Amino acid sequence: MSLIKFSFGALALGLALVGASTADASYSYSVSVTPLTISGGSSLLSFTTHSDTGLTGTNTVDGLDIGLTSTASDGAPDNINGNFVVTFTITNNGFTNSLSFTENIAGFASVDNSNLDTTLLSYSSPAIINIGGTNFSLFDGPVNSIDTFFSAPTVNGTAGSLSTRIIAVTAAVPEPASVAMVALGLGFVGFVGARRRRLA
Repeated sequence: MSLIKFSFGALALGLALVGASTADASYSYSVSVTPLTISGGSSLLSFTTHSDTGLTGTNTVDGLDIGLTSTASDGAPDNINGNFVVTFTITNNGFTNSLSFTENIAGFASVDNSNLDTTLLSYSSPAIINIGGTNFSLFDGPVNSIDTFFSAPTVNGTAGSLSTRIIAVTAAVPEPASVAMVALGLGFVGFVGARRRRLA
């Protein structure tokens, strides 16, 4: 009798795993940044963060809006140079964790002109974390290179932005067919064993 119960238990587990492996849950993210502003002379950079829900798979998402104001004269522009840390807090299947990266923004700004670039300095470690059964990582380009996800702001005008690619890869699980075959095999072994015991 115990073998029969085991065989039915194995079959139920296998079917449950098959159902779980085909689920396609969505995730959400929110962004924080430190510091919120970077200044140079009379020029000021300010960051506004984004969030989103209902995402699946890999997505290039909005991370920051970047505003720039300045009253410096064109003949004597302000130098701007500062580091900032962008943190993505991701929730998936009821689990939450964070990934971050550090950037440098540098250049000059005046009341009519600006020239700014961002450089990716580092990613948080570990760079890949498992959240709710999915492996997540961030990508903003290679370390120590100009961040091509950066769009520069207009002085005293339109905000710039910094996008980020969230890479989401479902953690490896057994193929549904393989799980079903194992469960059926265990069930058959249990059935044969129980039948032999009855015949004996």
